Amino acid sequence: MDGRELLERPAETFPELLAATVARGPGDPFLVADDGPWTSFAEFGLAARRFAGGLVSRGIAKGDRVAILMDNRPEFLAATHGTLAAGAVCVPINSHLTPTEAGYVASHAEARVLVTEPRLLPRVRGIPRYPGLDLVVVAPAAGDEAGDGQGAPGETAAVATLPWAEFLADPVERSAGIRGDDLALIQYTSGTTAFPKGAMHSHRTLLTALGARARHLGYGPGDTMIVVTPLFHLNAQAVVFMALGEHFRVVLCRKFSASRFWGDVRRHRVTSFNGLTDIPGILLARDVEPGERVSSPCTVVGGIDAARHRAFESRFGVTLVTVYGLTEDPMPVLAPRGGFPPEWDDKLGSSGRPVDPAVHQIRIVDEAGRDLPPDQTGEIVKRSPATMLGYYKDPEATARVLRDGWLATGDLGYLDADGFLYVVGRKKDAMRRSGEMIAAAEVEAALGSHPEVAEVAVVGVPDPLRGQEVKAFVVLAAGRSPAEVPPAEILAHAARRLAPFKLPRYVEYRAELPRTATLKVRKEALRAGQEVQGPAVFDRERPGGGATP
Repeated sequence: MDGRELLERPAETFPELLAATVARGPGDPFLVADDGPWTSFAEFGLAARRFAGGLVSRGIAKGDRVAILMDNRPEFLAATHGTLAAGAVCVPINSHLTPTEAGYVASHAEARVLVTEPRLLPRVRGIPRYPGLDLVVVAPAAGDEAGDGQGAPGETAAVATLPWAEFLADPVERSAGIRGDDLALIQYTSGTTAFPKGAMHSHRTLLTALGARARHLGYGPGDTMIVVTPLFHLNAQAVVFMALGEHFRVVLCRKFSASRFWGDVRRHRVTSFNGLTDIPGILLARDVEPGERVSSPCTVVGGIDAARHRAFESRFGVTLVTVYGLTEDPMPVLAPRGGFPPEWDDKLGSSGRPVDPAVHQIRIVDEAGRDLPPDQTGEIVKRSPATMLGYYKDPEATARVLRDGWLATGDLGYLDADGFLYVVGRKKDAMRRSGEMIAAAEVEAALGSHPEVAEVAVVGVPDPLRGQEVKAFVVLAAGRSPAEVPPAEILAHAARRLAPFKLPRYVEYRAELPRTATLKVRKEALRAGQEVQGPAVFDRERPGGGATP
């Protein structure tokens, strides 16, 4: 297929997408990492095809799995797109997992090749040997990095290990043998309540979802997006997929740093970034700093509660576009491209509407699967061409969530009369107090609307009379103390927005909340071993509250 045909025909696979974007402007800058030099589209394409050549020359066939255990670095992306160019299946692994956890993912996926970096090599060596693993490829060291000391030399040490430069081979192109319905990615879930499950996506499901998102947001060659979330997460990989489709630039950061973030945005003239649901709140909670306000147009795709939405936009000079998507179905629900105009303030707190309602459908159902009318809360179910193929080697779990093409998301929410989606929490992130169901997210939004609250997380704790009680962990705004902002004041503020049975009984202040590598609050850590009584815990049902400010 020549360059003209590549540009005129929509890509059906990621190798076609990469070839088309290289043909569109081979010398244009594509990727920069850690303040290094820019990599052009042509240079990146060559790196991916050389990685593919390394796989092919070592017998990796179409459909074989290649696991990638790395932090954010250009080699992660070259390995991803080299794997796809070879017709193999990419399996990203969370770089914060223990050897046992990482080993479960690699062995469950039956990965034949595992790609890592020097810092993580001791951890890889701690992975118990499993049948089928043929090769470990090690990227070059970045700066002064060294092994992290986790894991001990184990059976994996007997597997052939090759340095990156030795692994690369002559470029290959297998796109003619790859089809849109072929498996491209197995993205494992976090596995906080059970073993991780591998959501399977084809080239077509991902290209459908991410193409729709890019078109809705109007991305094009003039854009620059910054990636601060981990590449082992689909959210970060989506930025790169869209950049290849729309031929724009990507700034890759090794990790999120709130202190240097806005400096990076200004220096690289960033026009957009994915903020998930936590980064906007983290940035807003910081003290005001000189130069944090963006002078050029910038869109933040993420989420924040209605009470802080306008404050975030006003403080940083950005447009916040709320979003809803899932690993199992990344076909997005998005707010309007330019954000919510002032006359739509009543829509703040919503995730927007499906970007392509003709092919992407959302319903709200009760526990019996019956449709609910507008403004009634139930489970969100989705159906679209971007829905995952299923969970890898787990037909039972697949059958539980995929019914007649509809994906049961496990999220609770409602649609208003105009079709805007409001997400109120997870079915599993809810408490039952005296028979009443309480969504944690709803309580968190009420508490977080207090002007002196920076962050809040709500969990259920056991109670002998009511089954469960509601406990809130609160991080106050910078410079504020519990004596200045007592729990009773925060609860009184929340009581204006919550029914009495939803109001937390317990409040505990924290300097910060525990987080995962993708910056989600680790609620299992908050639930584990927590005492509901004690000098640090406010109890609104005890005289004086029972806490010492």
